Amino acid sequence: MYRDIINDLAADYHLIVPDYPGFGLSRRPPVYGFDYSFDNLAAVMEDFYKPN
Repeated sequence: MYRDIINDLAADYHLIVPDYPGFGLSRRPPVYGFDYSFDNLAAVMEDFYKPN
């Protein structure tokens, strides 16, 4: 979805583009050990971004 804009922004910004677990090119956690709910995916993104 953001593929084109990332190329445009990369010249001027340092970009970090996380991927949801099990989507895109990321590893897929086991279904029995990971709750694939919207709330849990949001929690994963909150854990990814921890401001200093």
